[in-house]
Amino acid sequence: MRLPIVTVRDYLLPGHVDSRSLVIASSNSGNTEEILALVSWLKRLGSPVVALTGDARSPLAQSADVHLDVSIRTEACPLGLAPTASTTAALAMGDA
Repeated sequence: MRLPIVTVRDYLLPGHVDSRSLVIASSNSGNTEEILALVSWLKRLGSPVVALTGDARSPLAQSADVHLDVSIRTEACPLGLAPTASTTAALAMGDA
């Protein structure tokens, strides 16, 4: 079976998302207003959502059908400005 794979790097989904579309949402905090609005819309459509977050108690993690924990202890940047460790954890989970 061939399934189309679509990558979206903003908060606008392509028009062909429906209840048969599996959506993987990645957010370190799981609290971003835009992604929560998007997931709310997806849930109304009946689309299953897999969330990768750094906080299992976040609204995104709680609203997803499946949550994958990609939490980290600290970011590599001593100032916490560059999300290197958290993005690497999410990429590694997605590649697993």
